[in-house]
Amino acid sequence: MTDGELFTALDLDTLPEVKTAVAAADIPAAKAAFATHIRQRRSPQWLFATRDRPAPTRQAEDFPEALARERREFTFGFHGAPDFTAQFGDAIDWAANPTKGEFKTHLWNECLNRHFHFDELSKAYWETGDDRFVRAIARDWIDWVEHNPRPEDSGNNVQWPYGSYAWQTLTTAIRLEASWPNAMYRCLESREFTDDLIAAMMRSVCDQARHLIKWPTRNNWLTEECMGLYTAGMLFPEFTEAARWRRTAIERLYGQLTDEVYPDGAEIELAAGYGFWVLRNFINLLERARVNGLEHELPADLIERLESMFEYPLSVSMPDGRVPGLNDSANVDVTDLLRTGHELFPQRADFLYVASRGEQGTAPEETSIGLPWSGHYAMRTGWDGSALYMLVDSGPYGSAHQHEDRLHFVLHAYGRQLILDPGNYSYDASRQRQYVLTTPGHNTVMVDGMGQHRR
Repeated sequence: MTDGELFTALDLDTLPEVKTAVAAADIPAAKAAFATHIRQRRSPQWLFATRDRPAPTRQAEDFPEALARERREFTFGFHGAPDFTAQFGDAIDWAANPTKGEFKTHLWNECLNRHFHFDELSKAYWETGDDRFVRAIARDWIDWVEHNPRPEDSGNNVQWPYGSYAWQTLTTAIRLEASWPNAMYRCLESREFTDDLIAAMMRSVCDQARHLIKWPTRNNWLTEECMGLYTAGMLFPEFTEAARWRRTAIERLYGQLTDEVYPDGAEIELAAGYGFWVLRNFINLLERARVNGLEHELPADLIERLESMFEYPLSVSMPDGRVPGLNDSANVDVTDLLRTGHELFPQRADFLYVASRGEQGTAPEETSIGLPWSGHYAMRTGWDGSALYMLVDSGPYGSAHQHEDRLHFVLHAYGRQLILDPGNYSYDASRQRQYVLTTPGHNTVMVDGMGQHRR
């Protein structure tokens, strides 16, 4: 998208100074007027306000990771796999991948293109007021926009050896939903957050939102895609398409509650980390709509339909307040999640009981609970921290993050977990990854020395 195309995508009737400059074919003046508008506007609201930046109390040297990112040095490691580092020279190679051998993984490309380093740099600026961190963000932000044009396809079909993953729909959504707005709202008042940067950012926001409109997927990817799309439409109502972005995101998210959440509240991937990420994104949707006066755009029964998604972690939680990971997940602490559930459903004293480790609320009436849709059966002697607890997985194969683990079980007793799920590992070709996927890594039956092979 060019600067000229950016201004055709905006509702210029709401931007009179920009409209005047565009009518005079003065693109630099139009960019300056638009950037001034973005800096000075008081709404929409984000998770924090630019003007709330505290007086600097720390030094740049207090943020060694941010200083490394300023030097274009990146280190990523995933789920127990070795760390891999790349040191770039004058510019970042957005398609680079230093991972090697059996540990080679696309996760490295994804992290680089999700711009997680914007968080490190912008947090360092937030605490120090040192413009060098914003200068590094601006440098990488403009470089990424200029060297990663929107593809004609979904961007999800990258083959070995891994390409950039720059426009993978999940990666695109994470940028729009978190790393870009966080960086923008932390750094907007810095002199290094220039008119050119704001114009480049806004051109790309529009491109990325259009990309997400065109290429929806499913599972937790679709949830995150919708949140990226919704956030773009919420934060940038200056685009004529903004209302459509929000509307499409809400429609797709609402559809997921029927298509991809079982009646017992489990998300169809049957991996706690991913399922609860989906639920947290619904919570984020409610919160962002509320603070920006957009609740009227949400389906009237949306909150009501989320109740079962809180019942699932309640039902299968271990005595220590965690849910067994299963499939591609580690154990997940759900106490904060259930506290949010109690805030949304104050009549659910059982949510509060588990969230507070029994200090508040009322214990659930049932101890042993069977969830036939997810196939998870939790048996316990009570709801206290020393109770005996076992969960048996007799569920369907799941979606996207499955392990070969039918009839697998975990055991928690006398205050500790005694028999474990193997958890997750980096998404690579390593022996460790194969172990956590296959039957020998689980607490279930082998037949003639052979494991399950449902995949």
